[in-house]
Amino acid sequence: MFTLFFGGEKWAPNCLTPEGENVGTVLRRAYCNAYARLAFRLKHLDNIIGFDPINEPVPGYIGLFALTEFNENVYLHLGYMPSALQGMALAGGARVEDVYIYRRSWPGPSVRPMYPEVSLNSKHHKAWVGPDIWKDLGVYKLDSKGNPILGEKGYTYFRNEHDTGEPVNFERDYYVPFVRQYQAAIKKALEGGKASDWMFVEPIPNLDPPTFKPHIHFPPGGDAGFSSATGLSDEIATHDNLVYAPHWYDIRVLYEKALWYTVNFNVTELAKGSREMGSLTFYGKSGLKDNYTAQFATRVEQLAVFRPPHPETQDVDTAVNKIKNTPTPLMIGETGIPFDMNNQSAYEDGNMHTQLVMMNAICGAMERLMMNWTLWTLSLETDCLRNADGTLGAPFACGEGWNSEDFSVVTRDPAMTEVPLDSSKQNTVPPVNDNGHVLTRGRMFGDLYKGCRATGSWVRPYAAKTAGDPKNAEFDAHQAIYKTTYSASNGNTEISRTTEIFVPVYHYMRREVTLTWSVVGADKVVLEGSTHKFSAADDAPFTYKGDQGYIELEYDIKKQTLKVKHDRKAAECLINVELKAELEPNTGPWWGWRWARMFFGSFL
Repeated sequence: MFTLFFGGEKWAPNCLTPEGENVGTVLRRAYCNAYARLAFRLKHLDNIIGFDPINEPVPGYIGLFALTEFNENVYLHLGYMPSALQGMALAGGARVEDVYIYRRSWPGPSVRPMYPEVSLNSKHHKAWVGPDIWKDLGVYKLDSKGNPILGEKGYTYFRNEHDTGEPVNFERDYYVPFVRQYQAAIKKALEGGKASDWMFVEPIPNLDPPTFKPHIHFPPGGDAGFSSATGLSDEIATHDNLVYAPHWYDIRVLYEKALWYTVNFNVTELAKGSREMGSLTFYGKSGLKDNYTAQFATRVEQLAVFRPPHPETQDVDTAVNKIKNTPTPLMIGETGIPFDMNNQSAYEDGNMHTQLVMMNAICGAMERLMMNWTLWTLSLETDCLRNADGTLGAPFACGEGWNSEDFSVVTRDPAMTEVPLDSSKQNTVPPVNDNGHVLTRGRMFGDLYKGCRATGSWVRPYAAKTAGDPKNAEFDAHQAIYKTTYSASNGNTEISRTTEIFVPVYHYMRREVTLTWSVVGADKVVLEGSTHKFSAADDAPFTYKGDQGYIELEYDIKKQTLKVKHDRKAAECLINVELKAELEPNTGPWWGWRWARMFFGSFL
């Protein structure tokens, strides 16, 4: 279907509707019209910032090197893995022999057995209601015994463009024109409304992103031009309001539903085929954060492909500078953790240590690079995690109703929640950290954190609005320490010189809190600075005006807000802000022996 959707005109030219239109044209138009209708109905809402054209697109057969295999470094191979040729025949109702079954392995995600093991479709079920388009086109055929063999099109039918002989460039000639068509439909539907029209564009998983060039290019001699590959309009060849929004997961943890962070690996590079294990191996909690930072940094590097930088900003070296010097925002469109990792142990004993460590490492790594991100939350329902008798189901047969995933940070299942979403359901095993200390902070704030899991790791302080150039931001969830540094702006208005920081009550209310700030000028001279301590009972608004007139602070923990206003004479100075909370003592038993036992047991 992806082949027909993106390139039916080129790869299935005879697949026409009764009206004579190619199915690719019809499918894309219907898709764009459906979302345009949705956009039109919602355009009065000012809390809509944009649309994601399509989730994790794949090219189908387009660009496939050979019909006899798929690229194992691009497509996950697990379980039954028929080749493209075998898959076409299966869809056409043929019985197919010699299908390989891939099994989990390491360091590659899976391994193929030496010999094929099974036959499929002995009852000759068909996926097509009408004719088999690939068989009719001559891509494959059946021999005298009914076995699929290559047709006259040959096993490289999808490798090169038929009119030019050039290798297929799926992103340039198929995916980008589709995004532009979708973008044009959404823009038109939102006219006169309050909703924004940002496009959150994802790459094909495990591949570099598409490229959106800075200028409009029309084909020579054309009017409003058409792509030679798809016939789609090239008129909307703009990257205005485009966001690069790749997804990221630790695919080994996702794949195995297990994390032993004592030793962890850069799976992004391993998935590409690298076997330089020395440089791709990390150790401990700090190593896990370093590991994830390296993986997220590759997404930053991809910005130069997604939108080639302006010539004046090409000489930037660090990942943070590359984000700040490109006019295209970068947002991780999906990330998260499998809450049922390590044999679903947290459902049984409540120990959330591994979940908290992993989520903190992910969010901390993105903070280091000053990224934007969204956490994956599919469904509140995780009822399949428990059998009728109350026991836990099999780890790879559970989840939220999709692909056995258990990622949602909000859930109806009371397990791992400090405040169950359904008050009638009690959490018989309350969540605890690795010292056995029961996590109760969420209970202090009524319904604010109802149904949330691993709350303390992803509910984090951050600068929602920065009046200047951000230099650094980090939060240690285990110690409740937040630090940020930025170069102050030279705005003409007070609001343009006001930084707003979200300060979550989960970490900073009803605790002793130390607030430290400073204004640092040239040669690292501190022009102004101070420290203020709040008692656990002190939740009144706090205002500070510096003696030297450089800075003014407004702290209101009830509103979860810290405002930092600077005077114009502080322009280009560095402003540092730190919040530190005194944590409650952990009084429970030491659980280190349990983790040591499980870690060493994993090698037995």
